[in-house]
Amino acid sequence: MKKFQMILQERVKLLLFVLLSISLNSFSTNTKFYNISDTYGITSGEAFSICKDQYGFIWTSTKTGILRVTEGDCRNYELPCRTTDFVFVKLTYSNSQLFSYTNNGQIFHYDEPTDQFFFLTDLREETDNSHITIGTIVADTSNVLWIASSIGLFKYENNILTKIPQTEEDIKHLTFYDDNHLFYITSAGISLLNISTSESRLLYSNTTEDFFQVPSLYYDDQLKRLWIGTGSAGLFYYDIIRKSLSDIPIRNFPKQPILAIRKDAKNTLLIGIDGQGIWNISEKGDTILHIYKEDLNNPFHPG
Repeated sequence: MKKFQMILQERVKLLLFVLLSISLNSFSTNTKFYNISDTYGITSGEAFSICKDQYGFIWTSTKTGILRVTEGDCRNYELPCRTTDFVFVKLTYSNSQLFSYTNNGQIFHYDEPTDQFFFLTDLREETDNSHITIGTIVADTSNVLWIASSIGLFKYENNILTKIPQTEEDIKHLTFYDDNHLFYITSAGISLLNISTSESRLLYSNTTEDFFQVPSLYYDDQLKRLWIGTGSAGLFYYDIIRKSLSDIPIRNFPKQPILAIRKDAKNTLLIGIDGQGIWNISEKGDTILHIYKEDLNNPFHPG
């Protein structure tokens, strides 16, 4: 459990809830930061994941539930949890469908007509394994859920949970390569799964401890690079064309957990780092463009 808690220290302060007022397309040095806790008088603490839906609503998951934030309103949703012995709650959004899940295996689905979350399944019951944990879930174009767990990779389709063959290891993280393929990370390296055939192949064999914790992944289809944010080893990228793994050449880049990686409209990268704010770096990861960090003397202005 201690090991899992180390892996899952993925958190984003509500102070950095930038998506409330802006989108990544308009991110600039004039960006303003808002403390949602102060604005709406909530005490939800740390946020574990954030997403934006088709209506522009910002959803964030906390230990106490799910928050939906708009420019003038904040609403809290309770999850119908079977047990509360979990470390985090996360969200995944795809094709107008919002799902939530806990690290101890519980999965929920947001029902828009009734405006509430419903219980879907519990992996502990499905697998008869009370120790199974979930790291990440993504949904494909058919709203099939692909689940990275401590005992391998699963898919959840039409209320049926299926184990993907030859994925017995602890899956650290996963993300899409294209509509029919998934990247997934284990301690052994980087693999690619064909979601139609369930066949996988190892792309890169890892011999270090760099992938012990992998809080974030982002695939850049333009540069054919898979960006890998680790828990304590920094930021790496795997070049699909050259079939090589490299760390970024920026000196003294933080080694704290990299919680989020995104690309903006200017083709620059936004890297969310635990305790270090948001680092805006060049598309190829070789230049620091700006660092957005809380100013304790003026918390509503980027550092």
